[in-house]
Amino acid sequence: QIMYGALLRYGEVLYFFQHKANNTMHTLTMVSLYGLENEFLLAESSGTVWVCQAQGNNTLVVINVKTILTCVAMVLYIFLIPDTDLLQLYLAMDKLGADIGNMGGASENDNNVSDDDNDHDEVLPVGV
Repeated sequence: QIMYGALLRYGEVLYFFQHKANNTMHTLTMVSLYGLENEFLLAESSGTVWVCQAQGNNTLVVINVKTILTCVAMVLYIFLIPDTDLLQLYLAMDKLGADIGNMGGASENDNNVSDDDNDHDEVLPVGV
């Protein structure tokens, strides 16, 4: 997710590089911008579903890395809008997997887990 001009946009970082201008080193990146968000799906989802079309090499831009706001996953999202063709879109997913990051349960190395009888009881993840 980047600031591109005055707009919040999504893009795929292709590579990073540095450029020296006026004795100042700038860290830049080549980005392939996604299209603008699909207004129909955004409205139908009360502003919660942000999907865009990939533009490939048609929208390559060079930006300063300082304009990158956050890293997101762009997940394939195929959708049929009524009275139109099938669209291959990409759904912006922020913090993908963060909701399950702590579901592994306790481990033998946890400082707050005691094994008083030293028989090394097996610790199972939650839900097993």
